[in-house]
Amino acid sequence: MKMCFWINLHNLLAIHSSVSNKGMVASGWKGGFFTDSSYLLQGSAISLFQIHSGILRQNSRVNPFGVQPFQPTEQWNGYLVNVLDPRCLFAVSGCFRDSPAIIPLAP
Repeated sequence: MKMCFWINLHNLLAIHSSVSNKGMVASGWKGGFFTDSSYLLQGSAISLFQIHSGILRQNSRVNPFGVQPFQPTEQWNGYLVNVLDPRCLFAVSGCFRDSPAIIPLAP
């Protein structure tokens, strides 16, 4: 259930960011689409990259953006998905043409 929430939230924020930036997703890897688009959630900013690699991938230390993993004192550590499920990578969309279709998930 926690994974469905975070995947749905990531995909909704990706759509919002893409529309707000007038479809600039094509330059996502170069233009910081995943790291520069932040949203306030429970009073703290969180980016698409932090949801993807931090929460859904259990605070993965491998990332191409140089973004640091969550520190032990950060509130987001309490929201990490308990079981790393590689299938979630097929549900998370980056709004690219070759990204997975966005379909709301239910637990």
